[in-house]
Amino acid sequence: MHIMNDNNLYPRFSAIEFSNRYARVRAAMQEAGLSALVLHGTAGSYQEIQYLSNFLVTREAILVFPQNGEPTLFVQYYNHLPNARRVSFIEDIRWGGIDIAITTINNLQQ
Repeated sequence: MHIMNDNNLYPRFSAIEFSNRYARVRAAMQEAGLSALVLHGTAGSYQEIQYLSNFLVTREAILVFPQNGEPTLFVQYYNHLPNARRVSFIEDIRWGGIDIAITTINNLQQ
C-alpha cells in the first residue's frame, strides 16, 4: 500500500518566518495598546488568518491572537479540523461548536 506524502500539497513558511510575522504583529498590537486580536474569516475574507496561521479559511473561522502566549484557531465545521491541523502553523486548533462566536467569547473569558 502506498501512502501519499502530503507535505508538498500544503506548503508552509518556515518557523522563522512565522516568528517574524508574529513579532511584527505583536509590536503593532503593543503600540496600539491591544492585548489580543480576534480575527474573523470566511471564504471571501481570510487573508489575516492565513497570514498568521497558514490556514486557508473556506467557511468560517476565528483566530484569537494574544499579545502574549499562543494563538487559538476556531474552525466552524468539525470536519475541517483535520485539514486545519495538517496545514496550520498554529498548534491550538479547536472546533468552533454550534456557535463559533460564543465559543470564542468563552475562550477569551478564561
